[in-house]
Amino acid sequence: MITAEQIAATLGLTGVILTVSDGVVSIAANESVTASMQSRVQAWWKAGEVNPVPSSVTPLQMRRALRATGLKATVDAALASQSEEVREEWEYATEVQRTNPTLDALAHALGKTDAEIDDLFRLAATFV
Repeated sequence: MITAEQIAATLGLTGVILTVSDGVVSIAANESVTASMQSRVQAWWKAGEVNPVPSSVTPLQMRRALRATGLKATVDAALASQSEEVREEWEYATEVQRTNPTLDALAHALGKTDAEIDDLFRLAATFV
């Protein structure tokens, strides 16, 4: 059985409280907890297992995962049409965080689901 601590670690959450009542796990909300995270927590808890999604990967790992999945050119084209701030964030980031709202917005604009984004992070983590 997965523990509340494993769920928090998988989501990269610190300083939050996970509670279980009548088989439902809840996260004490703070600004870093999204509805999507709440849904994933419920699914993991019910399944009794977790397929960890890294909370962050390096930019190199992410670019390699994008290339491996054939998405690099699409992402590059999408970034080219974004603001200078967004392009700088992508180009100069020292890590790519799964909970980054800019990343989420861009990925969803490209038609990617949360599950697909999670899979991309899992793949990225396999690259050195």
